Amino acid sequence: MLTSAMLMLIGDTVAQYLETEEKTEDLGSKKFMIVTPNNLFPNGFKIDPTRSVVLALWAGSMGGLFTSWFRFMDRIFCTWPRFSGVIGKVTLTSFGLSPFTNAAFLSMVTVVEHVVMKHERDATALAWAAQDKLDDEFTSTLVGSWSFWVPVNFVSWMYLPSHLRVAFGGVAAMVWNVYLSIVQHRKHRHHSHAHSNETS
Repeated sequence: MLTSAMLMLIGDTVAQYLETEEKTEDLGSKKFMIVTPNNLFPNGFKIDPTRSVVLALWAGSMGGLFTSWFRFMDRIFCTWPRFSGVIGKVTLTSFGLSPFTNAAFLSMVTVVEHVVMKHERDATALAWAAQDKLDDEFTSTLVGSWSFWVPVNFVSWMYLPSHLRVAFGGVAAMVWNVYLSIVQHRKHRHHSHAHSNETS
């Protein structure tokens, strides 16, 4: 769990460096200059620690789920021929676990960030914010997840000895976390619904 949180912290830090402010959703939280402008960082480097902590807590909470899932996969397919077992693990993970984890990430992190960082307390507004995020990002994120994790998991289960899978998976997770953080915090690609308590 701690490892998952640390990998997310690293991934989000890289994501925040790669992002440009005009393409990032304004969550209202304060950014801190951690690197002053210099030759390597002409504009310096500001980071939003609240955003990073929210993401790290999410990743840490999900670490146990993934560990349990992979053990479950090993138990189910332990008697299968190696290639068939790997195909079974990859398929079940891609179509059984990934849709749930990606939808949960986009919706739940959106709600938590709006509560913690934008101080939103209206349940209807929070529900619409989560729905907008899913409408905007779920399909592309799920396809991205399949494109990235299907080959990663296939290589890990097919070719790597068990003692190397953790390190390999950690490096892959760090790369994926950069993408996931950018997806979560980019501006909506279309206008949201009217979320306020309006009456017709």
